[in-house]
Amino acid sequence: MPHAHRLDDTQIERLQTLGTDFFRLSTLRELHVFSRSLAAEFPVDLAFAFLLGSWTRQQEADPDSPFLPHLALAEDLSAGMLGERPIIFMGTNYWAAKPYLSLEYHIEKVTAYANHLKRMREVFRKNRVVLSIIPEKDYVIDKHFLKTGRFQLVDQAMSHLARLCADMEIPMLFSEYLAALRAYETEADFSYLDTHLPGKHYIQIFSRLLSQCGHSWQDIDGVFTILDNPGYGDLHAEFGDVATRPPLPRLPALKAERLAVVAGTPSFGEPLGATWQSISNQAPLLPGKVLVLGDSHSSILAEKRLTYLCAATFEKCVFYWNPVGVREAPDPTDADFVILETSLRFVL
Repeated sequence: MPHAHRLDDTQIERLQTLGTDFFRLSTLRELHVFSRSLAAEFPVDLAFAFLLGSWTRQQEADPDSPFLPHLALAEDLSAGMLGERPIIFMGTNYWAAKPYLSLEYHIEKVTAYANHLKRMREVFRKNRVVLSIIPEKDYVIDKHFLKTGRFQLVDQAMSHLARLCADMEIPMLFSEYLAALRAYETEADFSYLDTHLPGKHYIQIFSRLLSQCGHSWQDIDGVFTILDNPGYGDLHAEFGDVATRPPLPRLPALKAERLAVVAGTPSFGEPLGATWQSISNQAPLLPGKVLVLGDSHSSILAEKRLTYLCAATFEKCVFYWNPVGVREAPDPTDADFVILETSLRFVL
């Protein structure tokens, strides 16, 4: 498989053209013609081809059947259907094309990221720091079920970043936790209308964060339960039909909760980067204060992801929507533990 070194202006223009052409399609026959027109040497074409190749039902149907592009891909190309699983497609940084870029590209990106982490290590030189890079939903689907090897170069780059982080004494967590879940998940488990991971993934990630902080999840897991998620999901607007789509994955929660947002934004800030919360726990499971610099995988307390798990466990948790401190330089902190969190797609 050819690997381009980067996405240049020509590729971005090519993507826009492909998007325009795609949304003009009206039959499966036209879709097949479009699929055959995709070039084998361009990352954006390969990304389209992979998505289209996952629509097996449409490949087997009558070619003259109608095709409705908006049921398969968001018009801004931000999200798409991988088979019957809603995922991020291009997003804000052309994520779907990244697996088809060269190893040299990825190494350059993670090396630059490591330089940023050096600055974070200096800011938090008195604190215990852990880096958590959260896999994308399509990455998990590929690792668990499709097993295409599409992310091989991404994995190599992440291993390189982990080595750079080790030199800075920053433990890096990435995809190792997936092995514990592989036997318990089916591809249908990822049909929900959201780009985030199931709640049990965040529990697995948090258990490894705890281990890096010198604690054990097994010592506290008995006070947690799993609740239904009443939300609609962040892909509901693109592909939403709650009557025909599975509910969102269940969420972790304390059986008896005494948490309160004591400062910051009650919910999401405006703009989103202004979001921050200081959370007090009147019945902590473990001593200590945690600072979380993350994105939507951490999120506000009410979303019950990594920030919630930190707040539910420790005496105090402070969350800033500032993934790994890239939005703005953070101040030093008296927190016992600093968790730097971000989505995989924003590293590469």
